[in-house]
Amino acid sequence: MTDHDTDPAAYAGAAGPALHSARSPKLERDLFIGNQWRPGSTGQTIGLVNPATEQPFGRAAAASAEDVDAAVQAARTAFDTGPWPRLSLQDRAAALLRFADALEADIEPLAEVVMRETGLPCKEGIGGTRSMTTMLRYYAGLAGQVQLVERHKGITGVTASIEKVPIGVVATIVPWNGPISMASVSLPAALLAGCTVVLKPSELTRLAPATSPTRPSRRVCRRACST
Repeated sequence: MTDHDTDPAAYAGAAGPALHSARSPKLERDLFIGNQWRPGSTGQTIGLVNPATEQPFGRAAAASAEDVDAAVQAARTAFDTGPWPRLSLQDRAAALLRFADALEADIEPLAEVVMRETGLPCKEGIGGTRSMTTMLRYYAGLAGQVQLVERHKGITGVTASIEKVPIGVVATIVPWNGPISMASVSLPAALLAGCTVVLKPSELTRLAPATSPTRPSRRVCRRACST
């Protein structure tokens, strides 16, 4: 993941204009695979346009089938050999709460990216983004209510046990009109269950799911929310 504040020509496509305007920060994102940021295997990128202003504002790496395979393999390796599925339910819930706190601490810049990608008013962008913190905390709160092992005695006296275990890699596909709010429906539940996740955003809203909350300036969002 990179944020470029240098030459706007860095945002020019092979035959297109520079992706830059005075009102929109220049943003560029790579793919996050195997716990690292990396360009797409083809080196191609996709230009992004704010549908409310029709102004280009960023570019994101284009993922190929090879990149998808790499993401799935990385998630599988993390599931098979990493610590996440082997943590207790309470430890995973604590991690979800830390995740929620990190988002909540600086939610306006993330909502600003959502606003630019979807064309939503800023207040709606903040509300949709805050739904992720709400759902993270909701599922974390379920950790104390879930029975991972259930035992049932049948009429013949035989006892049957049902054990809930992480199932593996979960793929979640997020639509363009709610890149954070729609991810909040599936991501927290899968993580609490101990699964690893491959998150596929829409090609129209590729930045918000991969945006550090501290990157963009708050000023634009605050101006938009006050108008």
